[in-house]
Amino acid sequence: MHVASNPLLLGKTRVFIILKYGKTTIFLLLVFVLLSVSLYYLVNKYTYSTYFRALIPFTTQTTISSKVSTKPQKIFYGVNIEMSQILPGSKNYIVNSKGEDLIDVASKLGINIFRITNSTGIDSKNTAMYSQKQWDTVLNKMQKKNIKALILIESPTIYQKYITSDYLPFVKKYVIRSGVLLNPDVYGVDLYNEPVINSYTNIAQMKNASAMIKSEYPKTNVTVGWWATDTFQKDRKGKEIYDWDNYRAGTQLNSFIDFYAIHMYGFDKPTFGIYPDPYTFTQIFLNDVENGLQTNKPILIEEFGAANGDTLSDQDTLGSPHIQENTYQGVYEALTKRNDKQIIGAVAYQFISRVTGPDAWAIAKNNGNYLFPAAYILQNYAKQQSN
Repeated sequence: MHVASNPLLLGKTRVFIILKYGKTTIFLLLVFVLLSVSLYYLVNKYTYSTYFRALIPFTTQTTISSKVSTKPQKIFYGVNIEMSQILPGSKNYIVNSKGEDLIDVASKLGINIFRITNSTGIDSKNTAMYSQKQWDTVLNKMQKKNIKALILIESPTIYQKYITSDYLPFVKKYVIRSGVLLNPDVYGVDLYNEPVINSYTNIAQMKNASAMIKSEYPKTNVTVGWWATDTFQKDRKGKEIYDWDNYRAGTQLNSFIDFYAIHMYGFDKPTFGIYPDPYTFTQIFLNDVENGLQTNKPILIEEFGAANGDTLSDQDTLGSPHIQENTYQGVYEALTKRNDKQIIGAVAYQFISRVTGPDAWAIAKNNGNYLFPAAYILQNYAKQQSN
């Protein structure tokens, strides 16, 4: 049976439908606008960052440097390691279950350079100064294993972003009076690790240190281990904010160094669960650094790495053995395919924990008895070159 429609009832129904679904539409439109604005902000903020472009590889072209050699380049495959861990007699000297020390283990991996750090002492007094005999004990063994030494000037008390007045006297004692630079195994000296370089005092002190070294040992290669610019701002936790992406600022070092030493991180920082592609990240990063520096001087990747999952890193990343392994694979693959005569190698951070507990960056643990998968990636590339 057909029932006549009630116009008034139909009108109310239409109003109800419009109000109900109109609110939903308006809400969705507002969400769309907010997301669009946020996306626009993020793209404009990060489009030119290494991390963003590596996170979404198709957003950029990874043009390889024009400084490509037609012949495969011999490069450094290295690790960062503590002096106290490779000096016999030190409280931190490491020997594995086979009686091998870390120089022996590194040699088996094909490692051909150590960046020798000095943040831990060799005895209960935390002594971080070494005699020529102690240096020669370590360096002579390294030379027999074809491992060069890049010596970082630091100590348990000399490491701050702003260089203190203790620095220049320490330089004189640590690398000049000690006689370490007489040893032919020394490839070079790293004046300081990650200093702030928009500081006149810092630049002046490093320039003086370089001049002191060159006056005594003119053939010694000198570098500075990466750099930061101070933004003079702090985050919500009160921690200073430094700009690590101002590559052009590194040109301030050009007059007193022989090669550039750069640090490359960010492989283990996901966005919405997505990690940047290590190969793409490396290519973009190196292109950006070369474009920023506009130099013909050699460039060494002096630190790179990803967290191994054992503990939280100092960059608040956790990573995993797989993420670390992929990072090493991507970095070495990029260097091999790039074959850039200006890039002289990559030094992983780091070989093994410098403290009693785990280290997120390490590729070895348990006194060198266990090697993370990343160590075998390093070995594969290093041994291919040596063969």
